[in-house]
This record gives sequence, C-alpha cells and structure tokens, in this order.
Amino acid sequence: SLGTSCPQMCSLDLRGCSRLLSLRLSSPRLQHLALSGCAKLSSLEMTCPRLEELLLRGCECCPQEAILRALNSSPKLRTLDLTSCHQLRALQLTHDKLQRLYLYR
Repeated sequence: SLGTSCPQMCSLDLRGCSRLLSLRLSSPRLQHLALSGCAKLSSLEMTCPRLEELLLRGCECCPQEAILRALNSSPKLRTLDLTSCHQLRALQLTHDKLQRLYLYR
C-alpha cells in the first residue's frame, strides 16, 4: 500500500504513468493526487481523508465503482477532474467543499 510508509506525504503526482494498472493508497495527510494520463488504471483503492484535489483526467479504464468509492472517501474534496473518464456513466455528488468540477468528454 503506497503512502502508509510516507505518513507526511501531502502531494503525489503520477501524471502520465501510462503503464500504471492499479493503485492502492492510504495516506492520512495527502491533499493532492494527480493521476491524469494514467489511461490503463483499472483499479483504484484509496483512503485519504484530507484529499482536496483529485485529478483523473484521461483515466479511460478506471471503473465507475472505483471512482465513486474514491469520491465517497474524500469529504474535503475541492477540485475534481473527471475529463475523459469514459467508464463514468452516472455521478451524484454531495461534497460541500467542492469548488471545481471538470467533466469534459
């Protein structure tokens, strides 16, 4: 599990990791997670209660269930980019702090 050995990590940028298939992340202080361009990402499990920014632009293979679980475990989310997340078919958001949402196809 990435992040459990880095309890002070507050930002993780994996943009463009085109061969990344799976990410399991548990980080109590993580605030920014960039996975844009991880087109083959098909499994995402995360526990990041302080996450404020989640960038999933171009994560074409990430299943809707994984995206929804990530959103539900991120109550402090302010910025969410789901552009070109082709597996996403429905979205229901109840995030009081959300300020920016990107959903372009």
